Amino acid sequence: MPSDALDLIWRSADVGSPLFAGDEMSTWTPGLVQCLKDLGLLRPTRTASQVNCDACGESHRVGGITYPDGQARFYARCPENGRIEVDQEQLRQWYVDFAPILAAVAHGLGIKAEPQEVAPGRVWKIGRAAIAGRSRVAWAARRAYWKDVPRGKSVVLFLLGHLPVDGAPDLHPDSVVELHELISLSNGNLSFDRKPVDDQLASTSEVIKKKTPKKRASRSATIDALQQELTAHLIAARDHVHAARQRGDPPELLPRPKQKDLAVRLGIPESAVSRALRDPAAQMLKVLWEAAEDLDQVLKFRPPRRS
Repeated sequence: MPSDALDLIWRSADVGSPLFAGDEMSTWTPGLVQCLKDLGLLRPTRTASQVNCDACGESHRVGGITYPDGQARFYARCPENGRIEVDQEQLRQWYVDFAPILAAVAHGLGIKAEPQEVAPGRVWKIGRAAIAGRSRVAWAARRAYWKDVPRGKSVVLFLLGHLPVDGAPDLHPDSVVELHELISLSNGNLSFDRKPVDDQLASTSEVIKKKTPKKRASRSATIDALQQELTAHLIAARDHVHAARQRGDPPELLPRPKQKDLAVRLGIPESAVSRALRDPAAQMLKVLWEAAEDLDQVLKFRPPRRS
C-alpha cells in the first residue's frame, strides 16, 4: 500500500471541510485512491458545482446537459473563452471519513461500542477503557472548540490533526494524545498502537486541577457561563453550515444543546439553567438561545463583544 496514504488524511484533519476533488486526486500515485477507498477513509459526496478554468485561472459555475442518447455532459462558461466542456471526473468529490480511524482506536482500547459523534465531523466519544491501569473516558476531536470536550480527571483526548499552540485547557498535557503517530496500515487494515498511550499516562497521577462552577454559584455567573457555551455552539453551527455548502450539500442546522446537556457541561443543576433562561436580566442569553434554532441567525452570527 502507498506509504503516503495516511499522510493525506492527517493533513486534511486540520482543514475545516476535508474534501478532495477529482482533478486533485488525478495527480496522486497509482493505488493510493483505491487504498483510501478500501479503508473507508474516502467516501463519495456530491459533485462540485464549480470548477477552476485552465484557460483563465478563475472559478466558473458548471451546468449539465443531458443529450437525447442519455449521456450527460458538463460545461462552464468562461467570460474570456466562452463555453468550455468539463470532464465529469473533474467534478467528482470525496470527503474524508474519520470513522475507520476511531473504530481502530476503540478496538485497540478494547471498547466494543461504536464511537458516538457529538459534534458532527469534529468531536466523538469513543468510550470508557482501562488505560495505564486506570478507568478513563476516551474522546477524539479535530478542530475542536474546547468547550465541546468534557473536562475531568478521567478524560483522555485523542487528536486528529495537531494540537493548537495554546494547548487544551483544563486537561493535563499527558491526557492529550496526537493520533498520527499511533495509527498505521497493517495487512490492509488500520491498526492502533496503544503502548505509547499507556506509557504517556502512566506517570500522570491526576490532571491539572480546574475551577468548576459551584452548585450555588451566583445567577450572573451561571448566565455568563451559559452565554459562552451558546456562543461556542453558534460558531460551530455556522462553520458546519458553511462546510456543507462547500461540499454542495444542503445546509443542516446543528441541534441546539439541551438544557440538561448544558447543565452537565457546567457542573450545575438543570434547574439553574432553566432559571437563568427565564431571568429578565439575561437578554443576551435569550437571544443566543433562540438564534441557535434559526438558520439565518446562525449564518449571520458574530460573537458579541465583551465590555
